[in-house]
This record gives sequence, C-alpha cells and structure tokens, in this order.
Amino acid sequence: AYAYVRAQSILRNALNIEPLRDPEQLNSKIRVLFNDTTRSSEKYPFSIEEKLLVELLADFNSILLESYRDLKPNKILEYAVKLALQFNKFYEKHPVIGERDEEAKTWRLILVYVTYRVLTELLDVLGLPKLQRI
Repeated sequence: AYAYVRAQSILRNALNIEPLRDPEQLNSKIRVLFNDTTRSSEKYPFSIEEKLLVELLADFNSILLESYRDLKPNKILEYAVKLALQFNKFYEKHPVIGERDEEAKTWRLILVYVTYRVLTELLDVLGLPKLQRI
C-alpha cells in the first residue's frame, strides 16, 4: 500500500492531478508526455534500478496468467511485494519531482505511472482497498 500511495503522491505533485479522482486526465497527460519524449529524445540511459523496475513491470501479464494456470494466487502477492520493493529502491535513488534533467524526469514519471497502473490492477485482483493517503 505504501508504494501505491507514494506513486499517487508523485503523480499528484508532478502533474497536479488526483490520480484516483481523475484517471482519464492522468492517462491523457501521460500519453502526451510519452509521445513528446519518444519523438524528441535520444535513447535514454536507464539506470540499473530503472531497468529492474521495467523488467518487473513487463512480467505483469505473465505472472497473472501463470498464477491462474497453476492455481497459485500466492504468485500474485509475491509479485506485488517484489514490485513495491523495487519501486521503493528506484525512488530512493532517483528523484522524480526534484530532477533537473527534463528527459530523466519525464521517463521516471512514466515509470511511476506504469507502476501505479500495475499496482492498481494488483490491488483489484487481490481485493485490497486503494488508499489515497496513509
């Protein structure tokens, strides 16, 4: 829950949007950021923490399918814990709000957004409440 609330806080502060109240506006702003960044930037040099987070995020669908296929819901919870821990490691080492390099800030904001979306889905699957603040 802490990683989920932290991701919301970053998005709220960076984009001036309440993620749970206005998901469409959030999606729209992120889409614009992503399109602008991918058009204008060179290959972004992802850090180790960023790469590990991207790899974990990419595993989301396969974890859900594997858990369902093997009848092992614990895999979803284990994945959620790993994702939350990696997100916290990423955020501890790489600021988003205070980042001065606009390209780095944008890519990190996109990572926060994707993490937020995956955590939202995980909370739904696990039947856990989506808190706005702790």
